Amino acid sequence: MNCPHCGKPVIESDVFCRNCGAKLSQEQLVFSNGLAGNEIPNSIPKRKETWQEKYLTADGRLNRKPYILRSLFLGVISFVVSFVIVLLAGTASAEGVGIVLQLLFAVPGVMLVIRRLHDLGHSGWWCLLGLIPLVNLILGIYLLFFKGDTGPNRFGPDPLQ
Repeated sequence: MNCPHCGKPVIESDVFCRNCGAKLSQEQLVFSNGLAGNEIPNSIPKRKETWQEKYLTADGRLNRKPYILRSLFLGVISFVVSFVIVLLAGTASAEGVGIVLQLLFAVPGVMLVIRRLHDLGHSGWWCLLGLIPLVNLILGIYLLFFKGDTGPNRFGPDPLQ
């Protein structure tokens, strides 16, 4: 088998590539049959991501299109929840529930930003720049409009390949 990141041979039981250090999963490994390291044979169907893998992980990379679509989805859901909370604002418990729900929506949002930063070749710690006024606007523009790294980087394989 070969590492999907660097193409070097790996042992099936390895969790990390001994050459590049990339995390390996059984779905990513390709049998040594003349394929390039990051090439997947046509006979192996691509596995669909679960919602936890889409919204609750900081591992890997996320290109622009899924980042924008998933962010819009979270924004719409957050707006609807906020609207319902405003309608129920007459009760004291509604405000507490609203705060908790908004914090719950913030976690997947931060995970999306971290994965998008990984696609751009930066550490997830850069998401803390979103806490600085005006800098957060520049970061948002950067995340939306700049193309990610071509080919694999230290955070994983190119999501477009």
